[in-house]
Amino acid sequence: MHVREVAESWSDDGAAAPARSDDAPFLPRILFSLRRRAFLIVLVWAVTMAAAALAVSLQPPQYRAEATLEVRPEQPLLADPSDPAVAGSLTLWDSYFRTQSSLLQSRKLLDRVLRTVPPPVSKDYRAADDPVQALASQLEVESIPSTFIVRVALLHPSPERGPEIVNALVSAYQEEATGRWREIKSGAADLLDRETLPALQRKVAEADGNLQDFQEETGFADFEEQYASLLEGRRKLTGQLSEIRLKKVRFESEREALNQINSESLVGLFDPALAGTRALEPLLAQRSTLEASIAAESLVYKEKHPRMMALRRQLQENKNQLQGVVQAATKSLDREILAAVFEEQTLLRDQAALEKQMSDSRVGVSRYKKLEAELASARDVLNAAIKRADDAKATSKGGLASVRVIDTAKSPASPSGKGRILLTVAAVIGLLFGLTSALLAEELDDRITTSRAVEVFLGVDVLALIPRLTRSGRKGVRPDAPLVLADDPMSLNLEVFRMLRDEVTSRLERVSGGRVIAVVGPRYGEGKTTVALNLTRVLAMESRRVLLIDGDLRRPQLKKLLARRNGMGLEEYLREEQDLRGAAQPSRLPNVDVLGAQQELYRPGEVAGSDRFRALIREAREQYDYVVIDAGAVNLISEVATMARQADGALLVLQQGESRRREVRAAKRRLAVLGSRIVGAVLNGVPAERPTDVRREEPELPREIQRELESNDELVAIVEQELFSGPGSHDDAGDRKA
Repeated sequence: MHVREVAESWSDDGAAAPARSDDAPFLPRILFSLRRRAFLIVLVWAVTMAAAALAVSLQPPQYRAEATLEVRPEQPLLADPSDPAVAGSLTLWDSYFRTQSSLLQSRKLLDRVLRTVPPPVSKDYRAADDPVQALASQLEVESIPSTFIVRVALLHPSPERGPEIVNALVSAYQEEATGRWREIKSGAADLLDRETLPALQRKVAEADGNLQDFQEETGFADFEEQYASLLEGRRKLTGQLSEIRLKKVRFESEREALNQINSESLVGLFDPALAGTRALEPLLAQRSTLEASIAAESLVYKEKHPRMMALRRQLQENKNQLQGVVQAATKSLDREILAAVFEEQTLLRDQAALEKQMSDSRVGVSRYKKLEAELASARDVLNAAIKRADDAKATSKGGLASVRVIDTAKSPASPSGKGRILLTVAAVIGLLFGLTSALLAEELDDRITTSRAVEVFLGVDVLALIPRLTRSGRKGVRPDAPLVLADDPMSLNLEVFRMLRDEVTSRLERVSGGRVIAVVGPRYGEGKTTVALNLTRVLAMESRRVLLIDGDLRRPQLKKLLARRNGMGLEEYLREEQDLRGAAQPSRLPNVDVLGAQQELYRPGEVAGSDRFRALIREAREQYDYVVIDAGAVNLISEVATMARQADGALLVLQQGESRRREVRAAKRRLAVLGSRIVGAVLNGVPAERPTDVRREEPELPREIQRELESNDELVAIVEQELFSGPGSHDDAGDRKA
């Protein structure tokens, strides 16, 4: 399965899909790394297991003697669940168990055990510098969670002496705990009888005396009933005070209304304060009669007529009488208001006195309840102390019932399985060490050794595996010259490049007008020139016109190797002295033209991005079936990525065992950032797994080729390659070392 990035995937119309992360998915990379380093993992695991097995074998067999105890926190015989002391003791059980475990391993108890057991049993420990510490190092005390079970175990070389020591330890622990229990209980009973109970009895007598004194001081009053009576009195007094205040407000409003009455207006004469006055009705009737007479006589007599003047005097006297009635009513209201004020003040004084009595009553109630509560508390404490004293007396003569031996230690039939546990732990640790070593080795050694590594770690398809090519060592062949395989029908070496040709052309066909392929690599010495030459040759074998462009603008060499050294080349084309037909020269390879420079160009980093170089690529598309650009190292030369971007696809050449993943990843990222399409990768220098020659003897080279080789001219070394001809210098594909 090919692991390919989306950025390197080709759609049906030839466009590159959107780019994604440079790395392949995490899980395939991890699985591949573990598979690749499987031997290291197994080796580290085996070494760890061997060390653990050696450690186990060097130790003498250990027998585990174990006794089981039930240890419960001591509780009173007559325990009350509602007693706060009992409820509080439950929260201390965990601390109690830890305390008992510490006591089982205390130096005092272990020293007592060593003195108790027979000398033959304790002689192994006596020989140590610290016998107690030697015994403690082999002792195990385990508390089982959520139970009262405690296990006491001892690892000992002897199956008979181990149980004896454990049983002696359990007996010593029981005796120690029982003796301590009796001592505590006896001391507690004596302390209760001698000091605690008399003091508590005095407290009860003192509380009872305080309550009696208070009752005598208050006359044995019932403060609850007294307070309720005062509360009812305050309610009635509040009602009376409200009525007086309402009456006062009513009188003041009637007086205000009477003050507004005058002699010329009848407003206010019908106020409720005047409604009960009998003198008001005849005066009002007389006033009405006089006013009617004045109105009738005014039609007959003049204003100063004696008759009119007499009527007016009578009307004035009537008004004076009405005003006197109003003044009398006003004085009556003033007396009522004054009486209401006096009554209100009296009620307020009574209310204040009642409030003081209620406050005193509340204080008395509180004090009475406090004294009563103190007496009840003192009696409860005294009763609890009496119960504890009786309990202590009842249990001080007995043993500790909370410690019980469930199983005594017996002689084990077989050694302890501690060795198996150690081997299991060693197996797990060895596996972890092996995995860590594998990942660390994979990180430190990231050389590409297989095509699967390219696909998994880099996400690029491997289109071909180029076998490791070796030179024949004939005279006149330059050691760094690129290798061109001979067209020998009996040799399978060239078939690799024919398969590469099929892969490349099929991918270029998916691009509209795809004709230009750039051969690139992360660094020098990976066989890019050899791949470019042989790919160009096999493309031309199909009767296609192919242009080979020397993309190494800093140290060009293809022109002097394949064509006339002093002929036209890339310099003349860039200076616009020649067009492509005049600048390209026929090479020594059939149907292949070569375009290269004679020497390093000025400012090569800017040449590849110039308009003239773009015009070169456009013209080459029109005049040739395929164009192969022998570019340089992407990570070392800036113009390589620019050339690859102008091509229809880039072929990434890698050297097995030499190219590193971080270098290839950096080159791939640079190409992707500039928009280059990576059609795939070629893994060069792969050891052959099958014979590449189907003949028995190697044929002689033609005489014209032999004469060219012996002429010591800088020509292409056309030699037949042998994959298993022995160690030799690897093909560096004409690349210069950086």
